[in-house]
Amino acid sequence: MASVSADKLRHEIQIILKDADFNTLSSKKVRQMLEGIFQCDFTERKKEIDDILMSEITTRDTTPILTSNSCQIIDNQSQKPLDQQTTIETPQQEICSTTSNPRKRQTTPSLKIERRKTCYNKELDISDQLACIVDGHRMPRSEVVKRMWVYIKEHKLLDPVNKQYINCDETLSKIFGRRRVRAFGMLKDLARHMSDPDKQ
Repeated sequence: MASVSADKLRHEIQIILKDADFNTLSSKKVRQMLEGIFQCDFTERKKEIDDILMSEITTRDTTPILTSNSCQIIDNQSQKPLDQQTTIETPQQEICSTTSNPRKRQTTPSLKIERRKTCYNKELDISDQLACIVDGHRMPRSEVVKRMWVYIKEHKLLDPVNKQYINCDETLSKIFGRRRVRAFGMLKDLARHMSDPDKQ
């Protein structure tokens, strides 16, 4: 069979992308589909097919949205009308202003989402003994555990033979009350050094 032109490849890639699931689609799958359509091996043209595929996907990322009273294709990044010749013809290429609730790109600034208060992210009062290790008198449990791990790793306190255990130094021995602690059970031992300010 004669060599397949880049235009024919582009046309078939557009057809493949039209109904494709972008969560599972890969360039390898597209190449295999093309090999099935044209009955030839495209291994040597892999880069060319990847470039065509990427340009088509990039072009498809310019989704249509409405401006005041006109039907135009708008580029999401630049918010400028696109040249009609550079876009792929798709069924949803234009949206006319017949609906009462037109789709518009939200331009609201990103707001800091407040996380729901749970027992793990609620600010707790930290005892003086624990505060000298974790550098703070008030923080959530999750932050205490994170800082404890930093301390343990900095001081190389993990048991080299059985890494489930921590070999406590003098400072940690005062907090835990023993020389050896199970690493993933340390939160239970730290509980007595943390108190809920609302329950005092």
